[in-house]
Amino acid sequence: MTGIPPTEGFASKVWMLEGLTHSVPGELSFRAGRLTLRADAWRCFDVPLRDVQEAVFPWYYFGGGVHLTVAGQRWRLGFVRPTAEGGSVLDIREGLARGRAWRALLERRP
Repeated sequence: MTGIPPTEGFASKVWMLEGLTHSVPGELSFRAGRLTLRADAWRCFDVPLRDVQEAVFPWYYFGGGVHLTVAGQRWRLGFVRPTAEGGSVLDIREGLARGRAWRALLERRP
């Protein structure tokens, strides 16, 4: 992954962060101008990219996570596999690359 997302057909693993220690694996995708988050075989949201009200990449995630606000609901997502999900220090590089790619895409939304 280069850190620069294609304009269409972009998807990656994410973990919905719940509390301090719990996370739910999922997929964040961008296709046909729509941003979709799926986790545990259900769709969390599926909206046009322009409907994302806010995308904040907190400094304390070091580029490995984002807070999205969609339809008034805030979603905390991590791009680095958590240790509770079998992640290790070897997963950091890939997760940060995913974060850079998503940041490039989300910062250019209308």
